Amino acid sequence: MKEIRFSTIFNCGQVSLSPKSTMYKKLSIKLGEKKAKRVLERWKELMKPLRKDLDVLVDYYLSTGRKNREYGLYVRNAVGQNFNCTYNEDGKRWQTLQMRRKLLAHMIQGLESKAVYDFVISHDGVCALEHDGFVSYRKINITKDWKHPYLRLVLKY
Repeated sequence: MKEIRFSTIFNCGQVSLSPKSTMYKKLSIKLGEKKAKRVLERWKELMKPLRKDLDVLVDYYLSTGRKNREYGLYVRNAVGQNFNCTYNEDGKRWQTLQMRRKLLAHMIQGLESKAVYDFVISHDGVCALEHDGFVSYRKINITKDWKHPYLRLVLKY
């Protein structure tokens, strides 16, 4: 149920009980509708502390933002990519929760990219960068070469 964990984090700790939600549909196929609803209700209850913590984290990220005369508030992630928090084009605006979810995803992706960039800079033999990893000429010794506090390296081939 790795998907449930990722979905919960990228939704800022929100858990939808709607039968229209993707998670509800997937769980209903595997568990049946009644059990799926019970699982999601329990998951929602368990995720309340995470939701509060993610709200604090996103508030912190917003507090680090800077204002730009042309675009308004923007936040920069770990690799220097900006996220425009005040999107407003052709009468369309961010919904508050939608913007917070996208900001959290932007910041997490920046941390992942930074870890990959730092590894590539400090190790010879990397021949290509992927969107969330790299290709190396030699086999990487995960226990010796990869030392990161919370990201794991997975060898594919």
